[in-house]
This record gives sequence, structure tokens and C-alpha cells, in this order.
Amino acid sequence: MSKKSAEQKGGGRLKILITGASGQLGTDLSHLLSKHNEVRALSRKQLDVTHAHHVMETVCHMKPDVII
Repeated sequence: MSKKSAEQKGGGRLKILITGASGQLGTDLSHLLSKHNEVRALSRKQLDVTHAHHVMETVCHMKPDVII
């Protein structure tokens, strides 16, 4: 998504879904990105990415701009 598109959507804030949030990378990204964005960080226990149906439900409900 371009910067212009993000600004049009909500003042430059992106909705970001972070998977694996309890790991080191997920924790660091969540902390860093939440300063200027709406971040939803889910652990493997909260969202196991090997369960496609659950992932699709979560993504459709949250409608994130970015998934990490």
C-alpha cells in the first residue's frame, strides 16, 4: 500500500496483523510498529497459521492492510 493510500484510509495509520507475536521478531515488530499504526499481534496459540480456515476467518474479521 502506498503512503498516499494509507493517509487516505486513516491519517497514515495502517491496520497490521502480526502472527507469531510471542517470538522475538513478533515482539520487536509489535513494539516498533504500534507507535504509528494499529497493530494486532497474535501468538501461535491465538492464531495457528497451519489452520487455513481459522486464518481466513481472522483476516476477514480484522481486514488488515498488512499481514506479517
